[in-house]
Amino acid sequence: MPDKIGIVVEGGGKTEKGVPATRENSWDEIVDRFKEFGVKITKFDTIGPAKLKDVQKYDVIIIKWDAANGDHNFGSDDIANQLEHNKPDLKEFIKNGGVLIVECQSNNWLPSQKTYDVILNSLGSIKVYDDQPSSTGFYVRRVGLPHTSIFKQDYSVNDDHPILKNLSEKIYPLPNLNKKQEPWFKPLDSVSSDVLCKTYPNKVYVGWFTSFSREWRPLLYDEDHEHAVMIWRPFGKGAVIASTMFLASSFIPQLLRNVFPENENFGLEMRNYVKSIDESLGSRRSQMITGIIIGVVEIILSGYIFGEITKYMSVGLGIIFVTVFVEYEMSKKII
Repeated sequence: MPDKIGIVVEGGGKTEKGVPATRENSWDEIVDRFKEFGVKITKFDTIGPAKLKDVQKYDVIIIKWDAANGDHNFGSDDIANQLEHNKPDLKEFIKNGGVLIVECQSNNWLPSQKTYDVILNSLGSIKVYDDQPSSTGFYVRRVGLPHTSIFKQDYSVNDDHPILKNLSEKIYPLPNLNKKQEPWFKPLDSVSSDVLCKTYPNKVYVGWFTSFSREWRPLLYDEDHEHAVMIWRPFGKGAVIASTMFLASSFIPQLLRNVFPENENFGLEMRNYVKSIDESLGSRRSQMITGIIIGVVEIILSGYIFGEITKYMSVGLGIIFVTVFVEYEMSKKII
């Protein structure tokens, strides 16, 4: 049975003049766009502020771009307030095996640190680039294969991560050339002229993550392959994927097919992936502890056999082994 997927959208708002205001919601077109290619994908529900308390019935939840950025004109303040209020429920949803995906949350096309904190601060530290000028990108790059050095703070993941399946190194969007270009904001005076000028409908991301705690790992980078624009972390049986990307409007077919497979379960794939990581880390820990014990025994024996000089060498080696052990203990939850 396919995943049950929900898209969190704004509740709707009004401008200062009392006129109803709306933002572009490209998720409404995703199913039809795939039909153009003869491909079926999993359908999804729309989740407004009143339905956020029902997150447990879903397998995958996606927070639409800017849905929680606090903008009263579009009702995003309602979503932000509900996410704050229902944070324990959302955390429990992930812990029990759910997958949370966050699209770009911005103000004036700058990633909003406050919004990412509202959604994710209970799941580790994340910092976004929220200073002028913000960089807009029109394609992304995926992570490479992992390095093996224990001393390197390597932020790669294995090639079999469910969201990276069948993706090339450079990943481009597929704009809908048959669609008449509509404004992303209605009415136009609901946002500033600067926001309208910088809308760039075909953009894939705006800004990036400048830092994140060790639980998080990158999946996709900016055009220069320097800054992460999509990161993830396991939590309990589930996982969180945070991004500064516009997943629906940019329409990267394979990336979306990985999330919305018709005859498979992205949520189940993620749960199995998290489980395999836990097992791998357990095995790695056993091997590391065994290696340390053997090393300590060798140091002690060499001290007895070769005398004072070797004792000084032993101290040095001991420091190295302790360093390795500490590095391991700090990184044993890292993927």
